[in-house]
Amino acid sequence: MKLRTKAIIVGMIASVTLCGMVLSQDSTSKDLFSILLTPQQQRQCGLQKLSASERASLAGIFSLVLGSSRLGESAVEYLKNEGWEEVKVLGERTMRIDEDSDPEEYVIAEKGAWTYILEPKTYSSLSPGTYLGKMGFTSCEIIDSDGDTVGFWTEDTR
Repeated sequence: MKLRTKAIIVGMIASVTLCGMVLSQDSTSKDLFSILLTPQQQRQCGLQKLSASERASLAGIFSLVLGSSRLGESAVEYLKNEGWEEVKVLGERTMRIDEDSDPEEYVIAEKGAWTYILEPKTYSSLSPGTYLGKMGFTSCEIIDSDGDTVGFWTEDTR
């Protein structure tokens, strides 16, 4: 199963779970703001000025934002359980691996105490930042910001 498909499945499970938690409260229970904020905090935010439907709409927006944040955390946790680890991409650098080679563009990445010099198997444009990856001594994979897996040959480790 492709990694992106796994992430979508995890997201759907998390969404269904979150919806179930929200819907499990009966209609007479407190709204989201009454659960999260004291009456004084609600007044300070001006929530008393909103109608019941406006409060419900705003609570829906907050639930969506909180849910998507939890969804992202759940997806990352799932991938970590599948062997993916945080990898810091430092950037790209044009260099020669040895005296006889032509200069080429390499991606420099760190994981723990190791620094990796990576040659993309295909075109890559990973900007510096933290990603999830599976690093090996001969090849590795990094999930880019679009959720696609980019493969690399490991040229050197230090």
